[in-house]
Amino acid sequence: MTNKAPQSPEISAVIENQQAIASTHAAIATLENAIQTCEAQHKEQQAALPDLAPFFSQREDLLAATAIGENKSAEIEKLDTKIAKLTAQQNEAKPAMHAIRQTIGGLQRRLVEAQSKLQILQAENAILVRKFLLNRAETLGVEYFETAKAITAQYKRPMSLNNLLRVSGNAEPLIIGREGLSIPIFRLESIALKVDPIYPHVLFTSAYLTHAHTQEWTRQEKASLLEIGIEIE
Repeated sequence: MTNKAPQSPEISAVIENQQAIASTHAAIATLENAIQTCEAQHKEQQAALPDLAPFFSQREDLLAATAIGENKSAEIEKLDTKIAKLTAQQNEAKPAMHAIRQTIGGLQRRLVEAQSKLQILQAENAILVRKFLLNRAETLGVEYFETAKAITAQYKRPMSLNNLLRVSGNAEPLIIGREGLSIPIFRLESIALKVDPIYPHVLFTSAYLTHAHTQEWTRQEKASLLEIGIEIE
């Protein structure tokens, strides 16, 4: 059984926000599909309804014929029966169609709410991610500073030995090519208070080394050698 390290509040906040965005995207897709389905159903039922306009036009023609003395009463009665039947069909379909329109209205309102929620979550995501990244950078800044100190310390020792070899008459220096070490600084609170006020833009750079610096390193290296019994003049 492995024990997972507890998540920081910043990580938890970003993950919860991302999950909320994903679920809201899914809700929006579900609502859009439901609206499309209802609209297709409404369109299909609308198309299935009888068109009464031609029958009303035909009735007007029959009434006009009656007005000029033609006997169209039987045709009018037959047409009225048909119109009544088709009207009844329309009336029967109206409640279902009205329900679909109401359903579409409810779905559209929920869609607008979900889209608004998504915009809020996305705006929050940008803030939370920036906060998480800065917090992570500050945490890594502590590690970076400690590593920089270790690298600097390791850099000083071969440089000191190089000085000792040169003093002892060694013709070939240890340095290959152009020597130089520079460790940059980052604008982080976890590092800011540890910066050398004289060189505030770097944690360490060999470009500003003086003879006094290297002499001190050499003295420290001599003291280290003396601890193991080696005395260097």
